[in-house]
Amino acid sequence: MALNVILKSMRQIKIQDTPELEELAKTEGGNQKHIYYNPTWNYFKELIKEKLNSEEGSRVYAKRKTNVEPVFGRLKSVFGVRRVHVRGRQAIQTEIRFLFMSMNLTKLAKNLALRTLNTQKPHSDFIILIVFKTEIVVWFYFKASFCPTSFFLFSLKTQ
Repeated sequence: MALNVILKSMRQIKIQDTPELEELAKTEGGNQKHIYYNPTWNYFKELIKEKLNSEEGSRVYAKRKTNVEPVFGRLKSVFGVRRVHVRGRQAIQTEIRFLFMSMNLTKLAKNLALRTLNTQKPHSDFIILIVFKTEIVVWFYFKASFCPTSFFLFSLKTQ
């Protein structure tokens, strides 16, 4: 779906009341400043503000903070993901699924480690093995997906 963007431009008045205002109306190169705004975007921004400020909108947004935002915050802070590194809908879906799978594997390893703390002695081989395997899977995914060429060449050199 293409979005037609209509930008309107306003120029500053060429003759200002004072020399200070005239200097402020010019860019560093000495050209006249332009102010661009999009009335369509402004309309939709106001529409969204009204929906968010409504009773139902604030209730839904309050749920979003606890349900949705922490997942993406963890993706950004722990996994360092700010954007996808592929093109195409199918490739993006695959990359996102791998990211969520790696997040779920780390959660699984943490939960298994906490669950086995009560039944086994701390730092048992089982807990270390689960965490180690999870770290290897997550490392392999990030290494292979974000720099596949260098990873492939590294793999060939080690064989």
